[in-house]
Amino acid sequence: MKWLQKKSPEDLWTNKFLNRASGEVNGFAELLQRFERNISILGRSRRTFDSYSRHDAALAL
Repeated sequence: MKWLQKKSPEDLWTNKFLNRASGEVNGFAELLQRFERNISILGRSRRTFDSYSRHDAALAL
């Protein structure tokens, strides 16, 4: 049951950061969706996407 698992502080921080960038930066949410698709197609791990998107959000803000 994934919803019962406690999220790490890093996961909570990342989600807060990405949500803020999605709300404040025009087009960031769409960029993130395209980026996630590309990472998936290339066969990269979910952790790679999380790390890159967190840094992209920091740059966007």
